Amino acid sequence: MTYYKCKNCNYQTYLFPDMKVHLSKTNFCKIEYNDYTFKPFDHKIILSLLPHNKDGTQKIDLTRLKDYNDNIKNNRKKLIKKLSENKKCCNHCNKEYSKIQELREHILIDCFYDELLSNDINIVNKNNSTIINNDIPKNNDIPKNDENPKNITNNNSINTVINNDNSTNITINNNNIIINIGESIVSFDKSWDISDLNEYHKKFDILCSDILYSKLLQKILENKKNLNVIIDKESKHSFVYKNDDDKYVNMKLNDIINSSMKKLRDNLLEMNNSFTSKKHDDQYDMRGFIKINEEKIIKKYSDFKEKTEIKNLVSNKFTQIFNDKKNESMDIAKAITNINNS
Repeated sequence: MTYYKCKNCNYQTYLFPDMKVHLSKTNFCKIEYNDYTFKPFDHKIILSLLPHNKDGTQKIDLTRLKDYNDNIKNNRKKLIKKLSENKKCCNHCNKEYSKIQELREHILIDCFYDELLSNDINIVNKNNSTIINNDIPKNNDIPKNDENPKNITNNNSINTVINNDNSTNITINNNNIIINIGESIVSFDKSWDISDLNEYHKKFDILCSDILYSKLLQKILENKKNLNVIIDKESKHSFVYKNDDDKYVNMKLNDIINSSMKKLRDNLLEMNNSFTSKKHDDQYDMRGFIKINEEKIIKKYSDFKEKTEIKNLVSNKFTQIFNDKKNESMDIAKAITNINNS
């Protein structure tokens, strides 16, 4: 039996009318993490309105999806009305189909978009007054999306091995990502794992840096267990890994940055204080070093909290750092999601 699944929020239903109602609401549904999270919204709408087989697959050539540039999104109500017509002939191009599902696929992928272009809908200048016909893309010039969102691995193979102790090893060959799900990646609600930064020379190098917060974050994200944040800089969508049950949940970008700064401050103070546990000769007295670093750590955090300009600079820097790790973080998320759903 086929079913329909919203590619934006994961809502499922066996009834096509229910999905139409779901997608025609004025307020879009809340985005949830899945393989389609960072895909164009138009693609999500089209795939949500096409049926899924019992095994979750969709019999559709995804290379047929165009770059619709939010034309579908901005004309959802018109699309839903068109799909609600009880006939097997397209009222735009007059093509006839023996099955209603074939007509729906034709409308969703090809004809509705062509109809919008032919009517010059949503192709206006900034003053919303002059139709710009010269900017209308030709069908042959529209780039194709040749990715299959069902199996996005960036040419990385994911191997899963279930051990006798019920732990799970995930290996993503090209990126050398190995995660033991028995231990799991670190929840964003908790402190990051900095156990691989225990050596004094590593701590010293970070604490002496003028950008110690950013430098520590970059070092932390070299540990695959700490890749618990997914930020797409372009779409501004952001998710964090919560736990094995909830998996990935939405979190506002500002909240991620604020929480990250607080955790980094605590990590830096812990690293700085660890120097007191090592004995030194008088000529290598670390008390002055520790005091200077403590003041620097606290001041930088205070500046972040109190100065808008500093907060914006930190936010942009951290967003870029997380975005640079997006592909690796998504590979891990897909592996975890696949295991939990298997």
